[in-house]
Amino acid sequence: RSSDLGKEQAALYALFKNNGSITLQDLVPSSLGPFHPVYFDGVNNIPFFSFFQKIMYRLPDRSIAGFNECGARWLVGPGYFTITPDPPRGSVIINYRKLPHTHPSLFPDIQENDAGLAFFVYRGLLDSLYKVSEHVFVGAATRDGKPLPNYFVLVRDDSTIQAKRVLDHRISYTMIDSFIVVAFLIFFFLSFFLDYTNATAPVGGFNQESIQSRSWPPHFMVQMYLWWCRKVDSMLLTNPVWVKSLSCLSSFVFAPFYLIAIYAILTRRNWIKNWIIMYAAILLVVRYLFLVESVSGLSPSPNPTLCIARFGFYQAFAVLLLWRFWGVRPFSRNQGHSTAPKLKRH
Repeated sequence: RSSDLGKEQAALYALFKNNGSITLQDLVPSSLGPFHPVYFDGVNNIPFFSFFQKIMYRLPDRSIAGFNECGARWLVGPGYFTITPDPPRGSVIINYRKLPHTHPSLFPDIQENDAGLAFFVYRGLLDSLYKVSEHVFVGAATRDGKPLPNYFVLVRDDSTIQAKRVLDHRISYTMIDSFIVVAFLIFFFLSFFLDYTNATAPVGGFNQESIQSRSWPPHFMVQMYLWWCRKVDSMLLTNPVWVKSLSCLSSFVFAPFYLIAIYAILTRRNWIKNWIIMYAAILLVVRYLFLVESVSGLSPSPNPTLCIARFGFYQAFAVLLLWRFWGVRPFSRNQGHSTAPKLKRH
């Protein structure tokens, strides 16, 4: 639980606060050239997005900067920071108020920490970081000079020091996961609003009574949907039994699944793996049937090119899901072949 983890991290922070020393060399060795990334796997006591990474690098002037990698980066931004030593306290300060002036070419763009949703996460934030051991560090956050009940532990991944690489798979995975989350949000909208229209319409097609009598979706959305069907997906207007059945599956099973999957991806839950693989397999088969029927069935599409492009996207998305989640632990912190010590809870 996050409350227990917070107590453990607070105790660790109290133990090493003002009791030791840390230098910039402990974070990013001076032997590394500018822009060589060093990864830190982290865990905090926040209920959501508790696992994250801080990716640090040296600037040409030898100072250190970095950003935060987590499942919410697409929403709150990368949270860039600079790091300055604090010798009197034996700590270093992770400063979100002062942004670096540049970054490695493959890193995300630098964004202001007091704009958009980043305002609620990074604005005015200062982290005090202390050294626990050669690889392990503990920190606590303050905002505008006031301590926050937020603690975190970082473990340096030495594989990113030994390996000469600019960016590893983990950032790519996060970008793909962000795309999947956005796609699932769109699919939820389509299932909850549009597929519900076919799920509750009579078999054989729409009639004026069935359109006027429905209370959901809103009437204007139904009219837009019917316009799309006449222009592209004319098969949906006939609403055969198998389409109605699959629309029911989409509205009442897939719609809640999308929300659960979004939560699982954002919080990096490995238990979603098999469910997403099953969903992707169903998506491949079902959308192939829709494609064949829409192009060469009893009610062929008046715009087959657009129809093929639409269902082709679903096929490609299903393949992407299978590729992303086929691994043993899709959200393992070893996706980048990390050899850093693992964080354990007792």
